[in-house]
Amino acid sequence: MSISVISDDISFDTFKDFLSSHNLAFESVIDTIVPEKQATEEEVLFSQADLARFLAEHTLSSDEWEDMAYPLFERGYLEKHQLSDKASFGYHLPEKELYALAERYHQGDDIRRELALGLMIHASDNIADKDKVEFVFEDGKISDRTYYYAENLRHSLHLERTDDGYNCSFGGMERFVSLEEIGQAFLDRTHEEFEDLAFWWVRDDMRDAVPDISDEKIAELLTAFDGAALHGWEAGDNQPKLNRIKKALHDILGDETQTEKAFAIIAKEKYNVSFEPERKPDSLEFQFGYSKDGNDRWFTESGLLSDFAEEHGEISFALANALMEYLDDKQHKERMIPDLNAGYYKKTNFEIKAVVDGQEFNFSNRFDIGDGKGSGGGSLIDHIRTICENAVASTAYPYNTPESKETPRNMLNVLVPYLEAHSALTAEEQKILDDFKEKNPIRTIDSVEKAQGKFQIYQLPGGEKYHGVRFEGLDRLKAEGVQLNKDDYELVYEGLVGEFRGNATLEGIFTQFNTNHPEDFRGHSLSVSDVIVISVDDKDTAYYCDSFGFTEMPDFFLEKERTQEKSAPSVADLEVGDIIMYDGARREIEEISTDRIKMKDLDAPDYGGILIGTSDVLAYDGWQEDMESKGFEILSKAEKPAPAVDTPEQAEPEDKGPVSIRKVGDFYEMYGKNAEIGAEVLGLRMTSKNGQPMVGFPDHIKDEYSAKLREAGYTVLIEQAFALNPPKREAEKLQTLQQVVDKFFGTDCESAETEGGTWKLAIADGDKVGELFYGGEPVCGIYNRGDKMEIEPYRELTTFPALLRTAMLEHNPDKPVEIMDFQRTFETPLDKAKYLINDFCEAEYREGADFDDLHNVGLAFTTLTDDELPIQVTADLVDFKITHEFDGEVFDTEQYDSIEDMIENGLTDLDFSDLVSVPDEVIERHTGKDEQTVELMSYAADVSDTSSPAEDVPSV
Repeated sequence: MSISVISDDISFDTFKDFLSSHNLAFESVIDTIVPEKQATEEEVLFSQADLARFLAEHTLSSDEWEDMAYPLFERGYLEKHQLSDKASFGYHLPEKELYALAERYHQGDDIRRELALGLMIHASDNIADKDKVEFVFEDGKISDRTYYYAENLRHSLHLERTDDGYNCSFGGMERFVSLEEIGQAFLDRTHEEFEDLAFWWVRDDMRDAVPDISDEKIAELLTAFDGAALHGWEAGDNQPKLNRIKKALHDILGDETQTEKAFAIIAKEKYNVSFEPERKPDSLEFQFGYSKDGNDRWFTESGLLSDFAEEHGEISFALANALMEYLDDKQHKERMIPDLNAGYYKKTNFEIKAVVDGQEFNFSNRFDIGDGKGSGGGSLIDHIRTICENAVASTAYPYNTPESKETPRNMLNVLVPYLEAHSALTAEEQKILDDFKEKNPIRTIDSVEKAQGKFQIYQLPGGEKYHGVRFEGLDRLKAEGVQLNKDDYELVYEGLVGEFRGNATLEGIFTQFNTNHPEDFRGHSLSVSDVIVISVDDKDTAYYCDSFGFTEMPDFFLEKERTQEKSAPSVADLEVGDIIMYDGARREIEEISTDRIKMKDLDAPDYGGILIGTSDVLAYDGWQEDMESKGFEILSKAEKPAPAVDTPEQAEPEDKGPVSIRKVGDFYEMYGKNAEIGAEVLGLRMTSKNGQPMVGFPDHIKDEYSAKLREAGYTVLIEQAFALNPPKREAEKLQTLQQVVDKFFGTDCESAETEGGTWKLAIADGDKVGELFYGGEPVCGIYNRGDKMEIEPYRELTTFPALLRTAMLEHNPDKPVEIMDFQRTFETPLDKAKYLINDFCEAEYREGADFDDLHNVGLAFTTLTDDELPIQVTADLVDFKITHEFDGEVFDTEQYDSIEDMIENGLTDLDFSDLVSVPDEVIERHTGKDEQTVELMSYAADVSDTSSPAEDVPSV
């Protein structure tokens, strides 16, 4: 049957009766006449939208989510928080009522409906009284961020409140959202806020406890903890429940110790649950060396101690304490007798583990046998006490805060008395010690046998001939076919030697000619490639000072088998990355072609330990011939890239901090802890200079060794030093800083110094009464202000001022001594400006500033208002101005007359809050303005709002 005409004035009921009389279904006919409408993208998105979440987020501000997270989810928060009569949430839900709901929520009650009603419908200006709410579709979701969109992209959500929730209509569609759904959305969104807070509570402690842990792994640990936690685990009385959590953490970390730390941190920081560890009984363990190194690793330079440890194995702390006290006294006295060549001190590693009244102590340290009591030596107890007392008295980093002094102070009060109580020897141990002393007595000048032979020191002459040979190890020279004999060397010193004791004698000579040169010695400090000839009983034996120890060199006295001459290098041999010696300076090839060559001057002056290189360019006809005629030497070739192979991606090396290398002439030296790093990473042989550990290497391998240090994770700083003539030995031999201070201030002398030249006080120019030198370099100035003395530090963050103050107060307790603030100096005002900005960024953001573009150096960035509009502050160090920009508008520019004016009035005492402060009128201009159209979809401009009143919209 077909329907040809339907009159315009026919009624709906008449038409329906007509269909029924002809046995036609009303719905099928309508579907035939009116085809099914294709849903628009907005209709699809609306049907899928999380309306409960939308209404919840539309109700609260960003700060309120955090404020609600504490009472709803933080364990124990309700018990300790004081309620405020003025605080409210959402549409004026009083804090008191919210906390009552939170208490019920903790007890397991369903508060969803009441929470939604309280937050949304608690006052007259609530969301329930609104008949519509503006929204947009953003990234496929419904959002109230309408201020970012033009009018034609904004929509209206019509609301009709019922007893159970809301009827929400849009574009001919209607959906119902219950109060329970909205309440659940409030809880879900608040819990997300709490999880984010908990992450940051846990993060700092976790990064201290687990080295190199990433934020992703921390989040994974939190998720694993929550997933494995069963009800009631917080009570701590059910070990299987706790083990279940720890297993989940161990599956991620794979380490028992880290697992225990991670468990304790998350339990405490996120859940406010602390577990008392099982109290361990008192105990005391001692060992030579460090446990992390294994028992087969080197632990001492003392042959006597090494032999003793091998003979007796593990020994008690008491015996080790007494033994080290005797060895220290023996070394300290014997080193004063030049004929003994005893060396200055013998480095020894040791470790003490103790449990005292439940406290665990793990003390790993280096003991320098020979320092003497009061200077770090004496017994092990003396050594530990001195270290802790110096730390407590220090005003320099890392012991410049009350918190940093807690550990050394606790060791003084707890560990040291415990060690003293356990220092008594048994009868058997006393016998062992007495036998050792009898076998190895302290030698005096009267007991030393007269010289039985002589020694000679040979060194390669300076100049171009031995470049690439001087300071090289013997194995490398042999590999290159280089032969050396006596004819290549110059005799620079002869002296007498007592009983020849192998390496001990050679080490003694090496140490003496690095730390205490005789006045008639004219060579350089003993180094690799030098030769020591020992003549005993008419027999001459040559020893090559090698990279590691000494190598006997019988060829030293033989004729060369063949003569070797190195051909002069040519420009054709050069490539980018090569290091050459040219025109009196080391230069790195940066660019090279047939037309030109660009070379970086590596010997340019350095400022503050940072080399400031300059580049030279030769770009004229005949530059190659000029270079070759003038002559140059290839010091090192650029490393060839390794062939590509499929290997797992390797992690970046751990950042181990800076290591300092001091340039002295054509030699580089590393001291103290830096020397230990050099010995470990570079395999250099440890010696001592000016009373402290030292390693060194020649100029031409500096780049190679710097690269190795960087590969090991260190930042290399090159310092410029000046070689000073070794001081003449005084008749009175001073050994400590205290003795130097006592002589300088207690006698009429112009200077006083220790025997090795480590400490020195001397009269200074100007209004200073003296200067303190360490290792030949000035470290402090001293002023007499009449009623007090003042010490001026020359370096930042050093212990020298504190040590000097302690010694001066010991000399004259009646006169106060104060340490002045360190005054940093800068080469240029721009350097100072960069320092102030970088110091602010490191303190505020934990990372340095970016100076790639001096016109645009970032100072601060954040977002303001609930709309999260951006505020950015930048500094222009070229045009001397600071610019403040809010939401794309530059609302303030601070212009300065000069970089000095900018430093004084703009960059000094930078404060983040001041930088990001925006006037109210500027904020109002942006929060109330129409935004540019943002295209939501390809046909967005064609979409119009066809919404109609809710009562006219059929339900979908």
